[in-house]
Amino acid sequence: MLVSWMGRYRGIVEALVQHGNCCIRAANYKMSTSEGITLTAQEWQVLEYIIEHEDNDQNMTKLSEGLCIPQSSFSKMTGKLVKYGLLEKYQIVGNKKSVILKASELGKTFYEKNVEVIKQFVFDAFFRELEGFTDEQLAQFVKAIHVVDERMPGSKGKQQLVKIDKQ
Repeated sequence: MLVSWMGRYRGIVEALVQHGNCCIRAANYKMSTSEGITLTAQEWQVLEYIIEHEDNDQNMTKLSEGLCIPQSSFSKMTGKLVKYGLLEKYQIVGNKKSVILKASELGKTFYEKNVEVIKQFVFDAFFRELEGFTDEQLAQFVKAIHVVDERMPGSKGKQQLVKIDKQ
C-alpha cells in the first residue's frame, strides 16, 4: 500500500488532515451574538489571542505571526474588531509605524460573556477526551503539532540563516 509509510501514525495523520479541512470550512462561519456582533471563528481567535497576550505589547506583525494568519487578512479582521469597539489601537511613543492592539473594556466583557458558549459547544467534549493524558503527554502532543505546522507548505516555520561570504 502506498500510504504505509505512516505506519501506526496513519490515524493521527488522517485526523490532522480532517481537522485542517474542518478548520478551513469553519474559519469563515459567522457567529451572531446577543449584542448584534457577528464574528467569524478567525476573528474570535484574533480577539482571544490579543486578550491572552495583552501584557506583551506585540505589534500587529508579531500577533499575525503568532496566529499564523497572513498580515493582510489579520489587518482586515482587526479593522472589523476595532470598528465594533472590541479592540483599540495604540502606538509606542517615538514609533509611529508599530501598531499595538489591545482589547477594549467592551472587548473583554464581550469575550467573557460569549466564551462559555464556545467552550461548551466546541471544547468541553474535546477536553474530556484528553483527561487521561498527563501534562507531559499533552506538552509532547502540542510540540508534535508545532513540528508538523512548521513544515507545512506556506508556513514560515523556523527561519534558516545563510552565512554571507565576506567580499
